[in-house]
Amino acid sequence: MVWGLPLTHWSGLCVCGVCVCVCVCVVHAQDADGVANFPEDLVNPETNEPISSWYNPGQTWDTVFSSMASTYEECRAECVGVFLCVNERVLEIFGHTEDADEIIYANWLAMAYAGLRSLLYVVE
Repeated sequence: MVWGLPLTHWSGLCVCGVCVCVCVCVVHAQDADGVANFPEDLVNPETNEPISSWYNPGQTWDTVFSSMASTYEECRAECVGVFLCVNERVLEIFGHTEDADEIIYANWLAMAYAGLRSLLYVVE
């Protein structure tokens, strides 16, 4: 937890000059002149194929994913937080070497609590 918050939305921040996010999401895009901000030979690590899609001029996360953008972002933030909370180096950056088990427990407990609370809003 950072400043009393789980490692979720704060996980992309660089703290004290040390970047703690190991899951950096790079936005691949082309500008209005068609110049890409990535090398032509960039490959998708899952398929080992050249990347085949990117943001075109004028597109943003919100315009591409529209009504689902917020949901996707929330899921990403929570997944990164769960991933980072068990990373010893990340916990060390924030000074949590002795109480790592408590931090991990608190983060997972917060996730379970959020899951149970979400059941209150299930619409049939």
